[in-house]
Amino acid sequence: ALERLGGGRRPCPFVTVVTDLGSAHPHWFDRRVDTCFVPSEALRRAARRRGLRNSQVRLRGLPIRPTFWQSPTGKVETRHALGLKPDYDTVLVVGGGDGVGQLGAIVDALASAAALRARTPTQIVVVCGRNRALCAELQLRPWPAGVRVVVHGFVSQMSDFMAAADVLVTKAGPGTIAEASARGLPLVLSSFLPGQEAGNVQFVTRGGFGAYRHRPSAIASTVMSWLDSPQQLADMSSNALAASRPLATYEIAHDIGTMLVGRESQLMPRAAASS
Repeated sequence: ALERLGGGRRPCPFVTVVTDLGSAHPHWFDRRVDTCFVPSEALRRAARRRGLRNSQVRLRGLPIRPTFWQSPTGKVETRHALGLKPDYDTVLVVGGGDGVGQLGAIVDALASAAALRARTPTQIVVVCGRNRALCAELQLRPWPAGVRVVVHGFVSQMSDFMAAADVLVTKAGPGTIAEASARGLPLVLSSFLPGQEAGNVQFVTRGGFGAYRHRPSAIASTVMSWLDSPQQLADMSSNALAASRPLATYEIAHDIGTMLVGRESQLMPRAAASS
């Protein structure tokens, strides 16, 4: 793309928006770029190691939709609106847009562990994405007494489901992590793509707002221990908010707009500019 735009001198700025949180492929970083927007300090350091000048790198965060950081009506009201029990501890389990992975086994383990809790009833909200077969299977499955399991396919109001939840179980996708962080939602990461998403796990664990657990039984044990420790959940929620950069979308758009205005004035003929 840089070659087609004319290499060094080109009529419009060329920018990169890095969309991994803790580590990134070297091809993200090209020394000829005008500006490289990165979502974390770790990626700022990575860009500098790849030879980008400090002036080329801007730490802005990962772009997310405004609904994930704008204040909802409140957890109880949001649960009511979604048809959930307002006074139940709520675990959100998301398998990505295609509902892949060990989603069924994770829900089984969570339901079994939740049935053993004596203090507070638990509801598990499962988002299967486009995996219709799994969605139908889980909807028909009998669940332990005292545990409510609510199963959905693909949903468009993920920000509301995150606002209603106490804990999120998901794979280590950067977008979901950034959205949950903006919501102040603690996470258990169940899987990651080696290399590409490994740094996302570190972003969460080092940030103090989540853990990585692969086995369904370990996921369930971790989630239940958090639900039984309200102060720990509150601390993790605060850490998630501290790690978030919810205004990234607007800041990146503003920076690009400023660059375009500046580039336009540089390319304008002198006679026209002075008229």
